[in-house]
Amino acid sequence: MLWYSKCNTEHSLVLQWGTRPPLGGDVDLKAIASDQRCDCFTGADLSALVREASINALRQQLSTSPPDSPVSGSSAGIQVSRQHFETAFQKVRSSVSVKDQITYEALRISLNQ
Repeated sequence: MLWYSKCNTEHSLVLQWGTRPPLGGDVDLKAIASDQRCDCFTGADLSALVREASINALRQQLSTSPPDSPVSGSSAGIQVSRQHFETAFQKVRSSVSVKDQITYEALRISLNQ
C-alpha cells in the first residue's frame, strides 16, 4: 500500500533518513517538511526530493572543480544546501493528486472502522 502522511514530523524523518551527502548548515529539514510544496508527498516523493537536491549539489561541485582534477568516488566536500532543495522543488512534484489524497484518506478511515 502507498505510504502517505500529512504529518510534518514523519516527513522530516523520511528526509533525514535519506540524506547523504551531508546537509549544509542552512538546511532545516523540519522547515522543508512543513513546506506546502510537500503537502501530498509520499515517502518516494520525499526520497526523490532528497536525491534531486543531492544531484544538484554534485553538479555544482563538478562545475566548480578544475577540468583536470580527478573525480573522486566519494562525496567528500559535497554538502546539500537549502538552494539545492529549492532547485529540486522546481523538478520534483507530488505523485499523489488532491483527489487521490481524499480517496486514500476515505479508504484509511473505512479500513480502521
